[in-house]
Amino acid sequence: MGGRHRGPGLPKRVRAVIVAMVLVAGAGVFTLWQTAGGDETCSGEVRLTIAAAPEIAPVLAHASVRWSDTARGPGGECVAVEVTSAEPADVALAIADRAGVALAGLTSLAPAASSAPPVTRPAAPVPDVWVPDSSTWLVRVRSAAPSLVPSQAPAVATSPVVLAVPEPAAGALGWPTQLPTWSLILEQLTGGQPLRVGVVEPNRDAVGLATLVALGSAAASASDSDIATVAIMRALFAGRATGVNDLLSRFPRSADPAEIAKALGAAPLAERSLITYNATRPPVPLAAVYVQPAPPALDYPYVVLPGIGAERQRLAERFRQALSGDEYLDDLAEIGLRGPDGLAKFPAMPGSPATITTGQLDEQAVAQALATWISLTRPARMLAVMDISGSMALPVPTAGGATRAQIAVEAARQGMMLFDDSWSVGLWT
Repeated sequence: MGGRHRGPGLPKRVRAVIVAMVLVAGAGVFTLWQTAGGDETCSGEVRLTIAAAPEIAPVLAHASVRWSDTARGPGGECVAVEVTSAEPADVALAIADRAGVALAGLTSLAPAASSAPPVTRPAAPVPDVWVPDSSTWLVRVRSAAPSLVPSQAPAVATSPVVLAVPEPAAGALGWPTQLPTWSLILEQLTGGQPLRVGVVEPNRDAVGLATLVALGSAAASASDSDIATVAIMRALFAGRATGVNDLLSRFPRSADPAEIAKALGAAPLAERSLITYNATRPPVPLAAVYVQPAPPALDYPYVVLPGIGAERQRLAERFRQALSGDEYLDDLAEIGLRGPDGLAKFPAMPGSPATITTGQLDEQAVAQALATWISLTRPARMLAVMDISGSMALPVPTAGGATRAQIAVEAARQGMMLFDDSWSVGLWT
């Protein structure tokens, strides 16, 4: 794999600051801002607000401290940069809410288990600059209103999408010498002993959505695409999680083979999440399986939102240009993120390809995947009507002699597996 030689890294004191900020960010929203303090020649203040995905927010905050010490506004003003940790889904929703438009699959309510009441999320502020984890969020916001975000935004970090598999089981997918295809993963999901797979709710997670699109493309190429699509949805729906920590908690907690067999067998994650998990030295480490064709990597786009004024736009661009150099790349490497070019300042993981795929998901593919997922996971009430007349007792030669009634019942049974306890289903004959 291509990469840079890792230098001596951050001083221990700086590394401790970054780790502390990561821990705070993991516990909830945090804000860190720094006013120019390199000398006393500035007066007044120009402020730039940045909302960033929680994992990269501490790195941007650290960079803002370095930069704002000497940065000046157009009139020589002091510069204050405020970096806030915010979930991409919440910021996307805030941008849409401010414009009075809706985003497919997103509401102002936090995801909750079907048995729990919905929890209202506080509204996220709309910043001057938004750094979500993936350009897929730009695709989703533009689908609601094209003018809300720019068509393209430069990356400030990257992290490939991988399939995390407990190391003892990863060899069945060819790891680490082979790169499996999504068609092989589809076979594993629909085989006699299906792979137990989990996914973070695709409505709110870019990795989950990318996986949904990749598996949907593999299903479309299958000989019976409808059956394959239903199988994918059933498997992902059964294993959906509310967040990455929830998903990681389902992996085996013991190296005992019986425990591994009962626990989660695979889950799509950002490479960064897997690196962070393995750094905790779990009883069963996770292998990063780089499935092909690779979904677009998380690219952490630097999005300067429209309407913030020319001065802050120029200030935002100057700060983006400062997100470079060895110190910034070292900060990224400390938390398992690659540079904007896809190169890493940390050792390559076994099985990692030489290059990673960047870019963004196709808008039509995203819309189709979300529409299918939403239609199957939205709580609803339905009435099923079954024909029990004499003709339903006739055998169907192409179904091994099963009767029409037996086929209808089995189809209904399979369909019921797609619904959770938030659905109400009635039956008429």
